[in-house]
Amino acid sequence: MIKNRFRNIVKSVKSGFVRRKPVRENNKKRISLEKLKDPKVKVKVSEMIENMLEPIDKTAEFHIDNVWNNFKNSINDILQMNLKRKDQQKNRDG
Repeated sequence: MIKNRFRNIVKSVKSGFVRRKPVRENNKKRISLEKLKDPKVKVKVSEMIENMLEPIDKTAEFHIDNVWNNFKNSINDILQMNLKRKDQQKNRDG
């Protein structure tokens, strides 16, 4: 196939399918913890979290996975509502 004269020129030959990771969009929603330094925001967030936790304490039987997922999603929703970064608010509004 390749003459002896040119064999040293060819270092590596790759053929076939090359599997690559798909490019994914980075949609991580970020929060600004600096806003928690404001006492009004801190009280508001803590009250919302306490109100969210009250029904969990009253349930006698529960599945820990369901409770954890509910807890995690609720905390994330509360933080997203109250502690959004300014750049995210501008992108969403405008």
